[in-house]
Amino acid sequence: MITNSILTTIAWGAFVILLGLTLISESYRMFFWFGVGLILICLNIARHYSGTHISKFTFFIGIIALIGRGSGHHTQNLLSSESHILLWH
Repeated sequence: MITNSILTTIAWGAFVILLGLTLISESYRMFFWFGVGLILICLNIARHYSGTHISKFTFFIGIIALIGRGSGHHTQNLLSSESHILLWH
């Protein structure tokens, strides 16, 4: 049976590989947050199918990473002038 610690170790391994690819090649940098979100979402899916408890925190962070960076926007451009207008009016 696959335990939560085995799944977490696999997720950390995937994260370290993604981080290494990001540091080695500049072409992987645009996929970093998408990869982080995908790793966290897949971790929770694997937890669900193995019968262990799903972490709501990592699921939420995974969704935020997929939405925020997966859309291809730069981090500094997430709050554009249109967003400021909508937030302040």
